[in-house]
Amino acid sequence: MIRTRTTLSLVGLAIAGLMIGGCSSGGGGTSPSGGGEALDPDNPVTIDVVRSAGGQFEPLMLGIEQGFFEEEGLEINVTAGTGNPVTLAPQLVSGQIQFAMIDSASPIAAVSQGVPIKMLSVIQNDDPDIMSSAGILVPPDSDITTVADLEGATIATGQLAGLPVIATNLALEKAGVPLESIEWVQLTPDALAEAATSGQADAILTFAAFFQGAIQNGFTFLEDTAASASIPRVTQVAWAASDKYIAESPEVVAAFLRANQKAQDYADANPDEVRRIDKELTKLPEAYIDNREIQPFSGPFHVDIMQQMADAMLAQDFIDTAVNVDEQLLWSEAERG
Repeated sequence: MIRTRTTLSLVGLAIAGLMIGGCSSGGGGTSPSGGGEALDPDNPVTIDVVRSAGGQFEPLMLGIEQGFFEEEGLEINVTAGTGNPVTLAPQLVSGQIQFAMIDSASPIAAVSQGVPIKMLSVIQNDDPDIMSSAGILVPPDSDITTVADLEGATIATGQLAGLPVIATNLALEKAGVPLESIEWVQLTPDALAEAATSGQADAILTFAAFFQGAIQNGFTFLEDTAASASIPRVTQVAWAASDKYIAESPEVVAAFLRANQKAQDYADANPDEVRRIDKELTKLPEAYIDNREIQPFSGPFHVDIMQQMADAMLAQDFIDTAVNVDEQLLWSEAERG
């Protein structure tokens, strides 16, 4: 078990070695999203891509099946992520991979340390109209009924940084709860509910099937801790690449994004196919897959919301240097809203 306070910094980004290697931030790519000559499908370019570990990868896999990437002259090697997004920026900058599915928090942290990567396009944004499946839950018979009641609480979670923790901290601050009064306990996601029912933790921060399973076992959701309550429409997952690759391979970037948009449109139009991919490539319970609401894919980066998140990370000591999202984090050709 790892115990920490909410002022935990995003350590372990594995960035130091990159800076020694002479990588410069370089200001990102300038190629248009449709730019350059089309690739030759008869002589495809091979690219290495890391998909997320738990979800939002369904359009990518469907796009490969449907031949959208092949049509654009791309051959894709897909590797499943480890579930730790902070490892992705070093892989992008070193050239191990060309594109990665990434959350919002880890690239903000990387860019704040001078790591030259950009977010290219949205895979999925928070949707306030769809019931959240992530946030703070309290066990049956708990005395905690509001966010304000969490003062002095121990909260168990699977990851000590990232959007859910940042959103929870914003909810705590709004309720007048001092962040230093909270003790976070990191456990594996499948151990969280038992930690709360056994008294190890007063509340849990969890997501997806673990969230739904706890609800079914009598846990209560503190709805004000959902991301939609504090950072609505924030980007949850996006495609990212290194500044160097964007500048040197604009035609590949353009082809990849065109194919990806076709894939995301296909996924939006075919929810049963999304569920099929979930059943084939995740360990989520079938009942959860069959009944979960599927958020729309694609959308713009909401710059004001993303800036709010970056500012919150600075205020919460997750980063030490302010980040201008529009200028430092987002690719110049990325869709903004």
